[in-house]
Formats: sequence, structure tokens, C-alpha cells
Amino acid sequence: VDLVKFIKQEYDLIIFDACAIEDGSDAMIVSAYVDKIIFVLASGCTSARRVKNAIASLQKENGKILGIVLNKVKQVNLLSNWLEKYRP
Repeated sequence: VDLVKFIKQEYDLIIFDACAIEDGSDAMIVSAYVDKIIFVLASGCTSARRVKNAIASLQKENGKILGIVLNKVKQVNLLSNWLEKYRP
């Protein structure tokens, strides 16, 4: 806690990386000391239900979610899905 206060006084932007919410309580503990949360999600690795539960848990504790980053997205899948839905 003292370390976080010190770091906040010294720097404008601090980024903490924590394990997945389901892997332990680290993310929930860290979330109590940060101003905003960026939720990082690996495409195709987590069910929608698990994502919703994780976000709900964070919002219940502090409600400071700034946004979501979706990584590990396969561009081929994005293009083929788009073409299937929107091809004339």
C-alpha cells in the first residue's frame, strides 16, 4: 500500500499487470488501489459467461473499468466472419 502511494506521487501513469481473476485474488486486491482497470481478454479462450462474471465481480468491488482489450484475434477469422455476414 505504501509502495503504491509512493509510486503514484512519482509518476503520472502506472500500469499493474495481474493474473486472471479466476486464477486468484491478485486482480481483485490490486483493483482496490488503482484509478481505472483495463480488462484484457484473449479471443477464443474464455466463454462469454466467464467474462461477464469476471467483469461483474470487478464492477461490484470498485466499478472502475475503463475498457476492454481483445487480444490474440485471428485476422483471417475476422475477415471471413465479416464476409459471411455482409457479402452482397
